[in-house]
Amino acid sequence: MNSVRNSNFSLYSLTSFTQTDKVILMKAEDQYHRFVRWSDEDSVYIGYCPDLYLGAVCHSETEETCYADLCQTVRDEIAHRLAKSSPLPKSEVRATRDLNLASA
Repeated sequence: MNSVRNSNFSLYSLTSFTQTDKVILMKAEDQYHRFVRWSDEDSVYIGYCPDLYLGAVCHSETEETCYADLCQTVRDEIAHRLAKSSPLPKSEVRATRDLNLASA
C-alpha cells in the first residue's frame, strides 16, 4: 500500500492504493472510532463515538447489541449530515489508554 487518500464527499470515501491498481471504497462511518464499555454505575454496556457525539450514544444489556446499535446510529448520523449537505467532522480520536470519558 503506497498511498491512501480519504474524501468525505459521499457515503463512501475513496481509498486507493497502487498495489494492482485496485480501488477500494471505504464507508464514511469506518473512519470514526467507536467503542463499547461496561458501566458499573448503570450495569449496562455504553457505546461511544467521540468524533460525532459528546458522551454516550447508546446502551444495552449486551455488548454485541450495544455495538450494533452504535454502528447503526453512526450510519444514520452520517447519512443525515450528507443529506443536508453538512460536512462530516474530521476523525481525530484514536484508541489510547488515556481516552478521557469524564464528560460522558
